[in-house]
This record gives sequence, C-alpha cells and structure tokens, in this order.
Amino acid sequence: MYMLLTALFLLLYFACFSALLRRLCNTGFIKLSYVQVEIAFMARVIAGCVYGWFFLHFYQGDDTWQYHTESLKETTVLKNDPFTFFTQDIFRSGYDTNPFLTIFNSKDSFFKDLQETLLVKMLAIFNVFSRGNYYVNVVLFNTICFWGSFWLYKVAAYYYPFKKRLLYYIIFFFPPLLFWTSGIRKDGLSFVYIS
Repeated sequence: MYMLLTALFLLLYFACFSALLRRLCNTGFIKLSYVQVEIAFMARVIAGCVYGWFFLHFYQGDDTWQYHTESLKETTVLKNDPFTFFTQDIFRSGYDTNPFLTIFNSKDSFFKDLQETLLVKMLAIFNVFSRGNYYVNVVLFNTICFWGSFWLYKVAAYYYPFKKRLLYYIIFFFPPLLFWTSGIRKDGLSFVYIS
C-alpha cells in the first residue's frame, strides 16, 4: 500500500509540475515545445530517483539521505513551532564561541553551514507536501533545478540559434550534469544560481 501511495503522489506531483513548467517555458523569445519540457523534466526526475536509490542501496546513503533525515526532524519543528523553524540556525548561530570569530572558519562556520541549513529547511517544507517521502521530494526539488538547465539553454540558444536541437540534447541530457544536479544535493541549487 505504501508503494502504491508513493507512486500516486509521485505521478500527481509530476503531472502538476510538468504542466506548470510547460506553461512557463513556452513564453518569451526562446521556447521549448511541450514534449521537450516533458522529456527533459522526466529525465531529471528519473535520474534523481535513480541517484537516491543507488546511493541508498550501494552506499547506505550519502549526503542526500542525510539531508532527508535531517529534514524529517525539521518538519516536526515546522509543524510544532514555526517561529523556531524559521529563526533557528538561520538568524542565530548556535555556536559556543563568538559568531564573528567563527564566521569564516572551515569548521563550525555560520556561512559554511548555512548552505546545508537552507537546503534542509527547504526539504522540510517539501516534506509537508510529500508526507516525508524522499522520492516525491525529488520531483519537487527538480522542479526548481530544472530552471538551471532551462536558463543555460536560453542563453546558449540566443547566441547559437541554428544549433538549438544540439544544445537541447547537450544541456538537458549530458549524463554527469543530469545525474549530479538531479539528486537532492547542493549541486543542483548551485547550478540554478549560476545559470
């Protein structure tokens, strides 16, 4: 029953967000067809699910599963005390020493930990909608990370308009980029911000 519910949630969110992406990617000067958006988004979601499954079964989890575990704890905080959820770890450093001395350290640094904190907080919000299911969170996460590839495609297609098809395949389906940015990790969000 749990697997059926997971599959239903995954398909429901995939259908909703792919429709949203199709609509948003079909505006402006450089557009993608509905089929192109659907296939590119589906590839990201499948790669993200494979990524999570692979690292769970062969490496007993890695960063992505640690973020997921931490986000489940943060979801409890979000449901019980939203004020603490939105202020804890973000506006209060929680370090024993002076925060100004630890601000740029490589260990126990506010800015170093902030990237992980914000990712975990984002996943905690996703957990409210996904009921804490990792694979449904992959769909939500890739809805955001899809924009990195799309924006890079728009820039490249603007400068090379006669190579749009080749650019589409390279940008959306380049295996290392697709694999590492579709899993729930900081790399996908970094790619969005860079693009």
